[in-house]
Amino acid sequence: MQRFDFTTVYTRQLEQSVLSCGTETKYVLPYFGIDKNIRDYIIQNYSLKELLKEEKKSHDATIQYYIGVCRGEGIGCKSDWKKSYKWFLKSAEQGNALAQDFVGQILLQFYLEKPQKTINITKAYEWFRKSAEQGASCGQRSLGMCYEWGFRKCVKRNWDEALLWFKKATLGGDPYSQYYLGLSYSVGRCCEQDMEKAFEWLEKSAALGERLAFRELGNCYYWGKGCQKDLSKAIEYFEKAAEQHEVAGGVLAGVCYGLRNAPGDLDKAIKWNERFLNSYEHCLVSENLAVNYYRKALRIQKGEDTGDIKKYRKKAFDIVKKYALKGYWNDYNLLGWMYEEGFVCRKSDAKAFKWYSEAAKSEYCTDGMFNLGRCCLYGIGCTKDSAKAVEWFRKSAKGDCPKAKEALKELGETWD
Repeated sequence: MQRFDFTTVYTRQLEQSVLSCGTETKYVLPYFGIDKNIRDYIIQNYSLKELLKEEKKSHDATIQYYIGVCRGEGIGCKSDWKKSYKWFLKSAEQGNALAQDFVGQILLQFYLEKPQKTINITKAYEWFRKSAEQGASCGQRSLGMCYEWGFRKCVKRNWDEALLWFKKATLGGDPYSQYYLGLSYSVGRCCEQDMEKAFEWLEKSAALGERLAFRELGNCYYWGKGCQKDLSKAIEYFEKAAEQHEVAGGVLAGVCYGLRNAPGDLDKAIKWNERFLNSYEHCLVSENLAVNYYRKALRIQKGEDTGDIKKYRKKAFDIVKKYALKGYWNDYNLLGWMYEEGFVCRKSDAKAFKWYSEAAKSEYCTDGMFNLGRCCLYGIGCTKDSAKAVEWFRKSAKGDCPKAKEALKELGETWD
């Protein structure tokens, strides 16, 4: 039976993670804020004093909206979103569609902070509809978003209705709606699946700077969906998403650099892993960073890289132990492997067995089950027990672990 090599097995896990990481964060509720073009226009053409003076004379809804922007964004004053909301509300009540959308957005944020207050989401929905029915693409997008998500009894999830409003918003060039339309074609939601159309809409959205579209284009290039496979292009788009603080984009940029493994890629992978480690509580990030620290130390040992080998060994071990103690089952398995292998810490078969046993308790950690089976077969940290080994290999193989299937084949056993 081949010796277990975590770095080889981990490449297979990362391949799957490129897709799963994107889908897990795909439906994070966005907060759109003030349009940059509007903000720049106000800065170039008005001062807050002038706007306040004009509003006293005219009570104009557009001027009130501009004052709301200034108060919220801190243009000519200290940022104060409570005062900003009052001005947006004045403007919205006079029928300004942009203000109506933004009042809805602010109420929506209140709802997310305290979801038991359903009155906020009901009012938000009403303002979004008023804005949308006036033809404002921002309001149409926000209304589509309400139907995309659904909020308790206030708004029922309705993807057909969401798609209808997002399509209307795309006519006004709204980048998030273009992203959503691309996503709908990608998964075949409320329309026939069409990866070429999906890719086309995602490109349009990305051209307008939508960070979620950058991430999805990265997925398209990674898997060759609607385009030719291109790992370098995938990295480029993941990084663009990450530069706009799209966390999954940063995580995936680190993953892909680690997979491509060209000169200099390992350091870039570590950079992205470190940057998003604390902002994305996912075992993928901690494991990926630990394995990349391990690879760095191994390269230094072989003379293929430079740096402090003790530092990278310690970093690899410390991060795995930290997240294992937090209850991340994949880190249980990785910690077990580190104790068994003895490169980044003192070798201990007993501790390896202990952590493999913890990992194997999770129905999803098939590699942990496989490693526990190896321990039982060879007596690593425990008494040899072939029957127990076969039992663990079977559990692992039923979870589609290739190594477990190979082990059973070598032992003349089946996994059915």
